[in-house]
Amino acid sequence: MSLRTLALSCFFLSGATGLLYQVLWARMLGGVIGNTHFSITAVVAVFMGGLALGSRLGGQAADRSRNPLRLYGILVLAVGLLCLLVPLLISLAEPVFAWLYQGHEGNPEATPLLLCRLLFCVIALLGPTTCMGATLPVLSKFLTTRMSKVGMSIGGLYTVNTFGAFFGAALTGFFAIATLGIWGTTALAVGIDIVIGVVVIYAARGLAAPAPEPPATEKKEEAPVLKAAPIPFNVRLCVLCFGVTGFANMLLQISWTKALIPTIGNSTYAFSLIVTLFILGIALGGLVMSLVVDRIKRPILVLGLIVTVKGLLVSATIPALGRFPLWGARLFDQVEEPSYSGFLWIKLLMVSGLVLPCTLLMGTVFPLVSKIRTVAIDKVGNAVGSAYFSNTMGSILGTLAAGFLFVPIFGEVFHTLYISAALNLLVGLALTWVATRSLKTPAPRAIALACAFTITLLSLIPLVGMRPHAWNKDSSFWHPAIMSLGAYSYFSGSYYKDRRTREKRPIEELIARTIENNEVLFHKVGLHAEVTVVKKKTDPQIIALRISGKADASITPDGGFTQDLPHQVLAGHLPMILHPEPKRVLTLGLGGGVTLGTLTLYPLPKRSIDNLEISHEVIEAAAQFFKDANRGSLDNHPKVRNVVGDGRNHLQFTTETYDVITSVPSNPWIAGIGNLFTTEFFEICRDRLSDNGIICQWIHKINMREKDLKTVFRTFTAVFDQHVQLWDLGYDCLLIGSKQPIRLDGSRLDMLFNNPEFRSDLKNLGMVDTPSLLRHYRMDTATLAQYTGEGPLNKDSFPVLEFECPKGLYGHSFTAYRDLAQANSSPPDDSWCKGIAPGKLDAARVLQDAFHQLELAESVGRTLEKTNLERAENTRKLIGHLEKIQTSLATTNDEWLDQLATSVGFRATRTPGKTLQEYLMYYYLVIAQELQKTGNSAEAARQVERAFAFAGETPEVPKNIARQLATACLQRKDHSGGISIMESALTRFPEDAGVVEFYGILHGAAGQDAKAESLLKRALELAANNDLRGASIQHNLGFLYQQRGNLAAARESYEKTLLLNPSHPGTRGLLEALVTPAGN
Repeated sequence: MSLRTLALSCFFLSGATGLLYQVLWARMLGGVIGNTHFSITAVVAVFMGGLALGSRLGGQAADRSRNPLRLYGILVLAVGLLCLLVPLLISLAEPVFAWLYQGHEGNPEATPLLLCRLLFCVIALLGPTTCMGATLPVLSKFLTTRMSKVGMSIGGLYTVNTFGAFFGAALTGFFAIATLGIWGTTALAVGIDIVIGVVVIYAARGLAAPAPEPPATEKKEEAPVLKAAPIPFNVRLCVLCFGVTGFANMLLQISWTKALIPTIGNSTYAFSLIVTLFILGIALGGLVMSLVVDRIKRPILVLGLIVTVKGLLVSATIPALGRFPLWGARLFDQVEEPSYSGFLWIKLLMVSGLVLPCTLLMGTVFPLVSKIRTVAIDKVGNAVGSAYFSNTMGSILGTLAAGFLFVPIFGEVFHTLYISAALNLLVGLALTWVATRSLKTPAPRAIALACAFTITLLSLIPLVGMRPHAWNKDSSFWHPAIMSLGAYSYFSGSYYKDRRTREKRPIEELIARTIENNEVLFHKVGLHAEVTVVKKKTDPQIIALRISGKADASITPDGGFTQDLPHQVLAGHLPMILHPEPKRVLTLGLGGGVTLGTLTLYPLPKRSIDNLEISHEVIEAAAQFFKDANRGSLDNHPKVRNVVGDGRNHLQFTTETYDVITSVPSNPWIAGIGNLFTTEFFEICRDRLSDNGIICQWIHKINMREKDLKTVFRTFTAVFDQHVQLWDLGYDCLLIGSKQPIRLDGSRLDMLFNNPEFRSDLKNLGMVDTPSLLRHYRMDTATLAQYTGEGPLNKDSFPVLEFECPKGLYGHSFTAYRDLAQANSSPPDDSWCKGIAPGKLDAARVLQDAFHQLELAESVGRTLEKTNLERAENTRKLIGHLEKIQTSLATTNDEWLDQLATSVGFRATRTPGKTLQEYLMYYYLVIAQELQKTGNSAEAARQVERAFAFAGETPEVPKNIARQLATACLQRKDHSGGISIMESALTRFPEDAGVVEFYGILHGAAGQDAKAESLLKRALELAANNDLRGASIQHNLGFLYQQRGNLAAARESYEKTLLLNPSHPGTRGLLEALVTPAGN
């Protein structure tokens, strides 16, 4: 292998490890400096600052070095060794930051703390990043030996390194950390760098500086001039503009990321996808330009036109991004079988179409600038270093400006995108203007300027007809209702009007419907999230709080609760109920503030509730639009102290201890949320609990795979050992943990239920007494351990949930729900339920089993859309579970459970019913009618009999249906079927003259005359006081006699019929036929 090939191969690998380090350090440092926007920006800024410093120093050192290849090996080896110190420095810094936090308790974002975090990032990262930054100019010096190939040499080297970065970004974001964990990935990166360093140093032993290309005679005369001449103004301008484009590019990347979240989500995979494609485009652009750059005669002019076109493309993407969520929704909605991999490919194609054209042009710039800046072969290192320094410094300033200047000033990210486009256009025009000054003839100059100005004018088109909604209220582009849609999660019903007919909905109709059905009440783009409050104009009307497109809370306009909020209510009540006397409380994750408001109901001292929330915008929205739901707890409530910042960081460094900690963060598939479900986080919480303190941890079951839910349970149980409980609320679960055995004080609970506010709060959840509360108790520690079994734990060093949970977002809506529903339960008993009467515990067990059956019914009901055979089988299972619930409710009343079970049944079979009992009755009657239509009268009769079992106080309904079914049997001469159906009615109504009469008619039609006569006479006795019914029976009795040939008896019965009801239909005609025989 040649030294050139070795150098390029190693530079590819070191490019990959550079991206590995950036991701790893952000995660490691988050443990001590937090995961706020400032902390992440500090890591990125220091990382790029080290690269900039290294490129500057490395460029100067490269030109002085006699062996640049050996110097490169030393630098890479130093990177690997210095990276080993980063974890050590982090562990040493933890007690320091804990001490610093004591002076700023409750204020994680205090300015001194922010400065200390920035300083620590500099201390930890500046060394290795400076060495990284120096590698490009040093290796450029080694590989560039001819001025005629300077562009290809430097551009090729840059391309190889960027492809390495692309590989590193893809490896880290999709495979390495998920497979090897943090320490395994760190060991891999360090190992690669150490091997590279050792191999390169060994290969470069005794190697002198490369000799420049043999110059021609005329070149010998020019060489001293080139060395001595100052850098021309045009060249200095190009380097400066390169810095400006670096600034604009970082604005673009950050803004794209924020704008794409509502479409592709905010999981780790989504962010990795954006970064990976961004780097890939740059690498491809560098590859293309490095092949042709040395043949370009006017590189400054080409550079100017490329940057101008890039400005045009950026401008063109802005309106597209303003409707991206709807386009994503339309694509997602066409997927018949949702899956993680399928949706990832859709997102890949969407993001590629947006990102790659612009980033391809970005990648062409560095080879051009390097070509322009390198004015002497012996100053290659300094030339590359100064160019890279300028670009990286611009990137640092762009990162800071995007996060801390433009978002606070403008809010909406399209402003930042327009600024990026404008900077590219200005730079392009400036470079084009300067480049054309050297043209001797006016025609080429005019053509070049005309092209640049034409491109600029084209870039203004979006500002004419496609302006954002914030600038033009009639525009739908960047409308908050669209941008908060959350297409990555709520994608159903966007493309088709009707999935069965495949009728497509036009995009304009979809836009109009989205805006019309979502009235925007509040919209702000903050440093951490885009927060929107919309009033949905559907029935029922709902006010929803959306954070980055995901609904995190919702209420009805009158402040009532929806299905989003029960877990938030009980997340406040349950730990407060289980703790004997709570005085100090912490809640993590605000949402609409419902949990916080629940905590304020309890008699707590002043400023005794710490509310941890990372986003100011969420607090503002919850205070303004969820005031009733959170009881005004955000309006300077005397019991509440708002702690704005990283909640985990506060818990880690505070000296406070809490009687109750309730953690209701967002979903663990969101990037950065998974660290609130790790063993380390639960250990921090345990250490902050008082001796008998209680922690309550929320976790959802919807859009979750069973193995991921078990990982959450297993991780929590591993920390709190034998003192764990699982409470099941349907779509969500609450985990309860403590240092001591958990106890429920029955007398205290009775006292709480006597509190009107407490009672009213829980009544909304159907909890009106002790048994209805305990119906949601699901598992003790032993049962939970049996359910979870052996498996991985979610750790900071091995973030399983962060990489596995996103895979459950598509195609696994009820997978975890169904699996948990089939697991065993632990009945509430007197081992931990103290002071509760045995009768109440018995009732609680009955309701617990009924709720368990409800979850089984719900899980079955969600699988009905299968083949006809599977649907029939699943429907039978569903009804079986509902029947068991009804059996339980017959002994222990629970209106809430009754209504919910009825709703589950109705959604599954569309059968009506105000109560579960009535629903089951109607269900069996509907089945009977369907069976009767197919001629299966015997089975229909059995279904009618079942309907009577659930008739309750409405027996007339099945009686009438039974008569209708029997009549249909009579009409098609299925006499035995009709008799079977009416037998169930006769069993329930033996004294009903109408039932007995029709039963007799059926026997007569079947030829059983004696039985029919006996039944009709019995019916006459029962109808002694009902002339109309008696007339009907006499008529049918006369008809029976007539059929048997007993005309005298028939005539007598017909006459009695007319005496009772002179207008009885048909009787008079029959009687006249008997009195006046035909032909007489």
